[in-house]
Amino acid sequence: MPCSSPYDAQRVDNDDVPGPQGPVQRAIFGIHWLMLTSMREKSGGIVAKIFIGLLAFSFAIWGVSDILRVKPEDTLISAGETTISVETYTNRFRNAVQQLSRASGRTMTQEEARQMGIDRQVLLQLMREAVLKEEARRLGLSLSDTFVAERIKRMPQFAGPDGRFDPQRLRQALFAAGLTEERFLVEERGLLLGNGVMQAVVADMQAPRTLVQQVYAWRNQGRDAAYVEIVADEAKLPQPDEATLKKFYEENIRQFTAPERRIISVLALTPDAVLDQVQVSEEDVKRLFEARRRQLEVPERRVIEQLRFDSEEQARAALQALNSGEKTWQALLEERKLKPEDVRLGPYDRKQFPDAALADAVFAGKQDAVVGPVATPLGVFIARVVEVQPGREVSFEDARQQMERELKLERARDIIAELYDKVEEARASGQTLADAAASLNLKLVRTPPVALDGSGEDGRPVAVPGGERVLGEAFRSQPGADNDVVELGEDGFAWFDVEKIIPSGPIPFDKAREKVLAAWKAQALMAELRRRAEVLKKKAEGGTPLEEIAAELGGAVKRIENVKRIDARPDFPPVAVQALFSVRPGALAVAIAPDGRKAWLMRVSERPLAQLDENSDEAKALKTVLAQGIAQDTSAQFVAALQQALDVKINMRLWRQASGAEQ
Repeated sequence: MPCSSPYDAQRVDNDDVPGPQGPVQRAIFGIHWLMLTSMREKSGGIVAKIFIGLLAFSFAIWGVSDILRVKPEDTLISAGETTISVETYTNRFRNAVQQLSRASGRTMTQEEARQMGIDRQVLLQLMREAVLKEEARRLGLSLSDTFVAERIKRMPQFAGPDGRFDPQRLRQALFAAGLTEERFLVEERGLLLGNGVMQAVVADMQAPRTLVQQVYAWRNQGRDAAYVEIVADEAKLPQPDEATLKKFYEENIRQFTAPERRIISVLALTPDAVLDQVQVSEEDVKRLFEARRRQLEVPERRVIEQLRFDSEEQARAALQALNSGEKTWQALLEERKLKPEDVRLGPYDRKQFPDAALADAVFAGKQDAVVGPVATPLGVFIARVVEVQPGREVSFEDARQQMERELKLERARDIIAELYDKVEEARASGQTLADAAASLNLKLVRTPPVALDGSGEDGRPVAVPGGERVLGEAFRSQPGADNDVVELGEDGFAWFDVEKIIPSGPIPFDKAREKVLAAWKAQALMAELRRRAEVLKKKAEGGTPLEEIAAELGGAVKRIENVKRIDARPDFPPVAVQALFSVRPGALAVAIAPDGRKAWLMRVSERPLAQLDENSDEAKALKTVLAQGIAQDTSAQFVAALQQALDVKINMRLWRQASGAEQ
């Protein structure tokens, strides 16, 4: 984009810099904010009080205006009199990339982060902070130095082992984030003020009752269906000749193209790799067992079968029918066209059950007892205790091997630290990776050709020391390159060399023939199943009863009741549910299974709209979610209005340079 002045963008529009679009990006934005505004804990102590006093006093010495004074050529974002420096953006973007790397388990490059839109996400967040800070300034809002200092003191991430404020932890966190203490104080003050402005706008947002009713009705709308299942018959498919297969191969060559693969040599220093060099005594193993005895105990577990009901009245009626002998548990399952495995849960111990109230009821009952009803956020349940697995203590002999291995793994890390220095010294002296491994009696693994996803030429996984982290780095390297060591977290380190690159290319037809035939059959089967389903649908639309169509197929008409949009039933998969709600009541719908082996032809009928039960857990949760959504939308609109009013400017040239998009 041509740049006639340092500012390529005046009055920034939301579409120019899109907001966070996924959970990873949203999590990144949360890092800085959570660090500043997470749950506070009370703390005290003379050292902390002295330090907080110094923090507050520092405002008077440093002066806020001096800290915020940014040279025009270093200004990335300006909103009125508030400015954001390119240094602030650089630190924030670097921290976001590092957080992504930790989350993904491998080193993430700035280029990859830009491809994910992280550079724009960080820019948008800083722009949002700038306009809120400026609005707070225009409104004349302020916070006392003592208040800001106390907020910092109460941040739990800066608490020491005793739960009190630890100045050293604060300094370590600021160093990792690339912030000085004075800059952090100023940013904290600005963020608190900006957050105060936003809270005044969105505080106590409530979802309108009409909206709650509509969403509740949409989520709980029920439909019934009479349907027939159409099963694909592979035996009736014609056998393709060679010309047909070759044509299919050529038209779908991407399906039969081998990915780029690489042969890699890897020297991995992991606890398992050096385990045979570690010795532990019997006394140490026993000492660890005694310390871990309580954790090693096997808790009591239970297996249950559970049935969900829309109301407590329905659940009590079912329970009464069981207790009176009017119905059996199996009869209740058959009424819903369910099998025991469809509703089975466990074996779980008390803590593993998804709901505490359900766990309490289940563990209070004996084997074969039916407990409930239990109200949970997902509905009202009754449950049958199918199996009770008693808890038991673990003896030293039972746990010996596990305790010995844990001790060895812990001590292996000390050996890894020593060997790490030796490998680095060998590499620095000019030794090849193979020579370094041989001189230190370490194993060098040479992989067969392996793709980025870890698959070999036969499609099976290849064991690569260091896994995805090493593979990711290896596919960013080249043969002959001097590669950096790959950190494997607590698992150690790995060094690698790329020995050979095998470019991506089409698999010869003769080698791919079986895959080509399988792909052709799958496509032909899907097409034939869809054709049959549409023919039968037209037949039904012409007046032929579903019963007659089912008899023609050698089956029977099946029925399903009260299917909801969010249901996922074993006998009626999501693709069928989606088709069920894609047509009007009384119409016919067709659904095709993703694997092309089964189709459903169904006639749809509607149930009365669900009435909102404002006291139900679902309704309460729905109100909360909708209110949060309204608050987020209002927040976005408020920030957009401020952007227009404050004439926000972004130096796009500086931004591209800071994000690495332009050198």
